[in-house]
Amino acid sequence: MTKENINELYWLAEELKSYTDLTGDRFDIDNAQRRLFPMQPLVEKIGLAEYRERYDELAELLDVAAFFDKVVFSDKVDELYQLLESQR
Repeated sequence: MTKENINELYWLAEELKSYTDLTGDRFDIDNAQRRLFPMQPLVEKIGLAEYRERYDELAELLDVAAFFDKVVFSDKVDELYQLLESQR
């Protein structure tokens, strides 16, 4: 785990957070997935369970599109973002 990996993951999380916060009713699961998936290799490199857990929760929420809840997803994005912000 390096500070560089955490910073890169932080910026990806910030992009996902911005997308989630700004899209309102125009939220698109495919666009959210395109912003989430680049995080996976970094989460694996960092190797901390708390990052893996939050990433997995987000991925799972996007995988079950029929039951998707943007509020829950947004809350989970915020959790990841806050965790990363505290580690920077």
